[in-house]
Amino acid sequence: MNKVKVKWLVEPEIFEEDAFPLLNALETLNVPYVVCKFGTDYHEFIRQKVQDANDYVFYGSYQFVTCAKKQVPYVTVFCDDLKYKCSYYYPRFGEYLFNSNYVLLPFGDLNRMRHDIFKGSMLRYASSLFFKSDSFKNITGKVVKKEEGFDYFLNGWKGRVEKEELVLISDSKFIAEEWRVVVVDKKVVAAGQYKRENETVRISDVPPAVLEYAQLVVDSVENPDKAWILDVCANEHDELSVLEIGPFSCCGLYACDCEAV
Repeated sequence: MNKVKVKWLVEPEIFEEDAFPLLNALETLNVPYVVCKFGTDYHEFIRQKVQDANDYVFYGSYQFVTCAKKQVPYVTVFCDDLKYKCSYYYPRFGEYLFNSNYVLLPFGDLNRMRHDIFKGSMLRYASSLFFKSDSFKNITGKVVKKEEGFDYFLNGWKGRVEKEELVLISDSKFIAEEWRVVVVDKKVVAAGQYKRENETVRISDVPPAVLEYAQLVVDSVENPDKAWILDVCANEHDELSVLEIGPFSCCGLYACDCEAV
């Protein structure tokens, strides 16, 4: 049976550094693709370009892929909002998590519980804290001093986050290195390093130990999607952990081999 060719609909401006490697890979492999310009009327673009039930893969901004998911349910969008919430995948990845000591609280309760949260908590000895919204599409994580953290987020997030939005709070720890791993059909297919001691890097040569660890995690947990992103990190002792996961359709590929993807 001949393999059905998949048409990609790509919004390359969202991930500028990935645009040329990705488009070049698609051309090299003779995979049809259509480019969507940032700021385009997504509904109209999709109405014009997606005219039948052939296979499509959407890759771009969260707004782009969400619009596609709602407008044409049969297209391939690797972005299930629920499964990339910390409250969903943290209990499933448990022992592998870098931020394994954590609490989840509604944003509206942060101020009321700011002094009580550390009493008898696993966070009571932490001098710095890592804050992150539950949903991957809201506000990214940030490390702050313990007392400053509450003020920072109470003031900075007010009006941007609903009171019921869960906030993940964990003890802050040193991260030596970070790698992005692409998983497809429960297999690690590509990886690249994107950070080393807080410095941005792009290194395609990934240590075998990182690839082996990533595959171990993939084999051991409930995979959130057919294609997804797994970020692996190492501490100062070279111990590996899962930093976070993300939806393939709206995550950068960094130094990953685009042809392999």
